[in-house]
Amino acid sequence: MKMPDDWKLSRVTPVQNDKDEIDVESNYRPISVICHVEKEVQKQIIDYLLDHSFITEDQSAFLKCHKTQTSLHRVTDD
Repeated sequence: MKMPDDWKLSRVTPVQNDKDEIDVESNYRPISVICHVEKEVQKQIIDYLLDHSFITEDQSAFLKCHKTQTSLHRVTDD
């Protein structure tokens, strides 16, 4: 299946680093806004991996309401 070309595009916006000079180009970092389809694909892949037990809910990365802090609490509690 071929993805439409517009799905491969992103809108890049320069964002100034904190407390740096405005007129210096290196004081900006690019932020890319991608197509909303990528979020949906990510959700479907995560759901598939969970449903087929390829990853567990103990996984901290990429799961909703599971952050690094959650993982640290688990390790500390254990």
